[in-house]
Amino acid sequence: MDKNKLWKWLLLGILVLWSISLVTPISQKVKLGLDLKGGSSFVVEVDAEDVAKKMVEREEAETVEEISASKLNE
Repeated sequence: MDKNKLWKWLLLGILVLWSISLVTPISQKVKLGLDLKGGSSFVVEVDAEDVAKKMVEREEAETVEEISASKLNE
């Protein structure tokens, strides 16, 4: 084999190895976000003031019912 063919085969081998290294997956895959995965996101927020107000109203109603019930039992 003459030197010209040897260099061609060597260059071809290097190019093949280089191309294989480009297409093989990386050991640590990149974690895709929701936008790339095609997923969706669901966010729930609590309105603390509204919840507190409703709890107070519920307690007031229960207290009124208890007082009414105790007056009826007297």
